[in-house]
Amino acid sequence: MKKITSIGYGYSQLRQMLDEEGLSKRVFYGLTELEKKYEIEYLSFDGKKSIWSLFRNNLMILNSSDIIIMLYLYISPLVLLSFLKLLGFYKARKVVVISHEELHRGNGVISRIIHKMVFNQLDVVLFHSKLNLNDSVFSKLILREKAYFFYWGEDLSYIDKNYAPVNGNFFISTGREYRDFNMLLDAFSNTDASLELYTNRISYDNNYEYLKEKQNESDLIKIEYVNNTNSTAKKLAKRVSESRCVVIPLIKNHITYCIGLTSVVEAMALGKPIITSPNPYLPIDVEKEQIGLVADSLIDWINAIKFIQTHKEEVERMGKRARLLAEERYNIKSTISLLDKIMSDF
Repeated sequence: MKKITSIGYGYSQLRQMLDEEGLSKRVFYGLTELEKKYEIEYLSFDGKKSIWSLFRNNLMILNSSDIIIMLYLYISPLVLLSFLKLLGFYKARKVVVISHEELHRGNGVISRIIHKMVFNQLDVVLFHSKLNLNDSVFSKLILREKAYFFYWGEDLSYIDKNYAPVNGNFFISTGREYRDFNMLLDAFSNTDASLELYTNRISYDNNYEYLKEKQNESDLIKIEYVNNTNSTAKKLAKRVSESRCVVIPLIKNHITYCIGLTSVVEAMALGKPIITSPNPYLPIDVEKEQIGLVADSLIDWINAIKFIQTHKEEVERMGKRARLLAEERYNIKSTISLLDKIMSDF
């Protein structure tokens, strides 16, 4: 039985939560479903910013296993292993990573050398976005034969067990990354539609403190700050299941990867139509698949909101097509199938 080590920040806690509280298996990309076939260990990096923590994270990678899997590509913990592989050690150790964006060269000469060394020693890089994959290959940061696009989506069995979708009368936004909430609120203020907006006050370099001043401006718009916890995720998924439509407004100059993908796949799993800003990095063309609308300008958003309000039968068809697409491709079983094939082929 092959031994696999899945390493990242907060993984041990997430794995415990999965057992004790129940989580969508999408957070582990379905890896937990392969525990009967492979010996899988979950380890958490030390998140402290110190030389010792950095050293500890690099040593952790060297533990005894056949395959290392990182569900989010971090460069610094892979430096020591990559250097040793370059010297001829640990050649049998396979490294599989998921990149949520285009591979980058790094800033400065030393950083570029380190990034290139790490990329050269990766065995498989999985991309959420075909565009990010192609750009990384074009930049010669990864060989084409090592780069894979993969279908990723919700854990449909978890969704069906915990939520019973109904056709509500409100729109919902649950995003945290690079959301253009000012534009969204302007759009809804020009309609008679109801909106529920949930987000963090601060999420990485996104600061949404300005929404506090807008919380009581309209009886039709509810704005609530939430924390990034499992109970919050469950609460928001329930509200999505009770909504009419999921809205994903994005800040244009930050669209460099598949922002909003989690909101999209959750909406699809729950059979909800989508209004989203144009994002060429999304693996799903919501208009081509007829599961929602793309809105660029303020007037586009106003028109899209009004369309969802007034075309009940088409909205229902959008939701059904969204769920069917989730069942066909964008689900955790599709990811599991690819991961299993990759690990079996090593």
